[in-house]
Amino acid sequence: MQTSSSRGVTPSSSDVFQGSFECIICLETLEGHNLAHFACEHTFCRECLKNHIMSELDQHHYPIICPSCKVGKRRSGQPISTVDLDMMQNLGLGEAELAVFFELQMSAHSIPIHCRKCEETMFVDRTDYQQTKIIECPLPLCNYSWCKDCSQEVVHGGPRHSCDGSKELEMLIKENGWRLCPGCEIPVQKTAGCNHMTCSAPGCNTHFCYQCGKFIIQSLISGDIRKAYKKHYRKCRLF
Repeated sequence: MQTSSSRGVTPSSSDVFQGSFECIICLETLEGHNLAHFACEHTFCRECLKNHIMSELDQHHYPIICPSCKVGKRRSGQPISTVDLDMMQNLGLGEAELAVFFELQMSAHSIPIHCRKCEETMFVDRTDYQQTKIIECPLPLCNYSWCKDCSQEVVHGGPRHSCDGSKELEMLIKENGWRLCPGCEIPVQKTAGCNHMTCSAPGCNTHFCYQCGKFIIQSLISGDIRKAYKKHYRKCRLF
């Protein structure tokens, strides 16, 4: 079950709480200008909340949850409040803390990818990354594409990618008119000579016709091969 969250809120100079309050962390009674509160209505002194945030950042926790919400001190159905950049800036956290927070925020919603072509590293949306198989470098002067699973380059306009190369091989066979050996199914290309083909794969010993692609015989016995060869080429073209 998902839990709803609410952004953190700190008072501005125009709505500072008038009077005193008790911080529920340090239990000190302080003047209203020291108040910091979340949308969940839990209130703290600014110093305690600042220390809580810095401690969470040191441990690389994200999101940073309201201290009271984190320990379960909230009413049933009350949203969990979290720290945002506005709260951190209002509390006076430094550039180093803001940089860590931003990095954690980016990591929660995106994932870094490294392009082997342009050698740049960039963040992409985590959900998009998880749902796609082909990664494309988002830099406009690069557009290099690769497979997330096998890291091989994927050529634009080429055959549909397969990690084992089967789809690319199918495209090459179709484009070049190659034949598959009917015995072991390796691709065979005729460069010269007649249409009688002998498969060169070790242990196959299949003879077939390059013209029609049909099986002739699977044998090492020359007499049987010659007999099957003559029978086939009574009907099919040898050259």
